[in-house]
Amino acid sequence: MSATTHSGARTRVPSMRRPSPALLLLGAGLVLWGYLGLVTLWSPSTVGIAVWAVLGAFLVPTALVLALARRASSPVLPRAVLLRAMLLGGVLAAALGGPVLDALQTAVPSPFLGFLLASASQQAILAVLMVAIAWRLPRTGRVGRYVGAAVGAGYAGFAALGAILEAHTAFGSRPLPAAVGNPMLIEAGVTLQSAVLAPVGYPVWTALLGSALLAALNRASGARPPLKVAAALAFVVLTDTVVHAGFVVTGGVLGTSSTALIVQTFAALALSLPAALVLRSLGRRESGRIAVLAITEPATLEPAVARLVAAQAGGA
Repeated sequence: MSATTHSGARTRVPSMRRPSPALLLLGAGLVLWGYLGLVTLWSPSTVGIAVWAVLGAFLVPTALVLALARRASSPVLPRAVLLRAMLLGGVLAAALGGPVLDALQTAVPSPFLGFLLASASQQAILAVLMVAIAWRLPRTGRVGRYVGAAVGAGYAGFAALGAILEAHTAFGSRPLPAAVGNPMLIEAGVTLQSAVLAPVGYPVWTALLGSALLAALNRASGARPPLKVAAALAFVVLTDTVVHAGFVVTGGVLGTSSTALIVQTFAALALSLPAALVLRSLGRRESGRIAVLAITEPATLEPAVARLVAAQAGGA
């Protein structure tokens, strides 16, 4: 008589994968933004233009933060922290935007040095905000990247809103040449440009700076805080300055047109690409280092970092 032995392995039933909240928000928001744009174009109103501008400015940054929150959510890095970081980044943009940065840019005779001074001041204040938000979180480069990206997303959203409203103020109250077209189309172009540049602009720059700051504050990382933070700050400030100077030069040469918007967008993408590649490389390098330490020398990890690694492994 023979017996059949059944293994204790469980059969995993395939389940429907839920769509990403970020993609759902992007899809629904894009449809609503297009609908509001058509309605406002057909029957212009102050309220309609304001709602359309706010939706267009914050749609991509908010979707980016939702994607970050879904990927980074853990007991030591809750989603509420990233959403709060985005909100505070937007508030800081509102406080720094306009007259403050303009005054810094005109404080020196050279336009390029003016952009450099404004960018350095802006990034220094953002750095203080990021450290304050992440002070009680694990001091790792990964946490700094997530918090920095969320702060940058909020800043990018308000900066985009300012650019859209500035275009409306400049072009909506006076007749334009026939070559320029409808003012609403120019504002739509500015909105789309901001949406394309949002994931590779401020969120990348502040993520790089946040990564350097929190890694430097981690005593167990062995990093040289002044050198690492200074290098990250210099790289971010220079990238920000070059991108904004490129916008001014392109606008001065091509004027206000769809061609200028397209050229500005591609130029900004090309100038921002090195920062994005550096951020990606840092992320991979630190993930590999923490994974090795978790296996070979788990005692060297801080308790908060160990909990973060365990949460990531459990969610995989």
